Amino acid sequence: MGACGGNGRRRSDGCCWDLAAPAQTKVYSVCDGEVVRVNYTQSENVPYDKSKNSVGNTIRIKCDKDYEDKYYVVFAHLYPNSAKVKAGRCIK
Repeated sequence: MGACGGNGRRRSDGCCWDLAAPAQTKVYSVCDGEVVRVNYTQSENVPYDKSKNSVGNTIRIKCDKDYEDKYYVVFAHLYPNSAKVKAGRCIK
């Protein structure tokens, strides 16, 4: 069991969980919030040893919930050209 419970891993910026899904699975946000970054640098699915990019295409969301700390959700390893959002967009 990780430091955050379950399969979570402790990182310098907090807790994280790494969940897997089949290629091209639709991704929905786990919180209401603002899209703060959309980073699609990979134009094709290539393994790390060829791309040297450990997280691939990413979307980062700042959750709106009024917690004591700010929470961010990062979706990584996203399929090329699949982003349906842009930075600055509010999502629910």
